[in-house]
Amino acid sequence: MKKIIELKASLAQQALFATSDAKTIELLANAARVKDFKSGTYVTFQGEVESPLLLVLSGQLRVSSLSAKGDEAPIRTVSAGGSTGAVPIISNRPSNVNVIANRESTVAILGRTLARQLLSEPRVSVALNGLLASVVGRLVDFHGRREFPRAAARVAAVIVDELDLAADSDAAPAGPPSQATIAAMAKVSRETVSRVLSSLELRGLIAKEGRRIRILGPDALRALGNG
Repeated sequence: MKKIIELKASLAQQALFATSDAKTIELLANAARVKDFKSGTYVTFQGEVESPLLLVLSGQLRVSSLSAKGDEAPIRTVSAGGSTGAVPIISNRPSNVNVIANRESTVAILGRTLARQLLSEPRVSVALNGLLASVVGRLVDFHGRREFPRAAARVAAVIVDELDLAADSDAAPAGPPSQATIAAMAKVSRETVSRVLSSLELRGLIAKEGRRIRILGPDALRALGNG
């Protein structure tokens, strides 16, 4: 009983279902399969025909695609309160991305049949439209940021994108992605990421805590990330 109550509370905090009524949350809680993933574990695969709707309860997922050469191209990250997988469900197509746990994560997994039913509900549909518009806008902005000539600006842009994502979705503040993910998204080496992060720390913009990064100067970091 305690677990189902806690699950309902977590699902009610999801950006996609934040305005849903108790009946919808009840249905979602009873149907969702909750699973824990270790860092680096694949959650769903590119080409998966029945890829589900993924609701991140804790941790962080990385959404990426594979190039023709088999190289991973990170697209975005999804932190607690966020979701991924709605687009292929709506379009009735296989998933065109891989989803990997960026760190230890707990995810609520919803099959396509019920996901379609819930996504068609007016309140959920309105929330989804807003989230998709936000994702598209961020991707356009981030694509432009990736072309900045300075590595520091590109690295900061990745971190800024995570800050803006949490703010847009009303999710709890989440740490930026790992250095390896930042390197891939910013198109720089991991060594460059390490140097830039050290510089940002010296400037008092961030604090490195093990593998995690704590933001100390969000406004200055946004200014740097915007070129």
